[in-house]
Amino acid sequence: MSITPERLAPRVLIVDDDDGIQTLMKALLRRREVIVDSASDGDAALRKMGERNYDSIVLDLMLPKVNGFEVVKELKSRSPEILKRTIV
Repeated sequence: MSITPERLAPRVLIVDDDDGIQTLMKALLRRREVIVDSASDGDAALRKMGERNYDSIVLDLMLPKVNGFEVVKELKSRSPEILKRTIV
């Protein structure tokens, strides 16, 4: 198995329902060669977290569907180690 440059780059999930904040965060992180995924609500965020591992998560608390508090609660039961790398 070969290691690709993409896998060497950190992967961050931005969870925010404000498109402007998502766009700004993506631009800033990509300038640092970070791979960025995004979700606009807590439900989509939890799905993405189930599909892949993230090095860090930037999480808004006031989200539609499943709010950020519920996402944190779910992360605590699913994979508590990521909470150390989650920015709320």
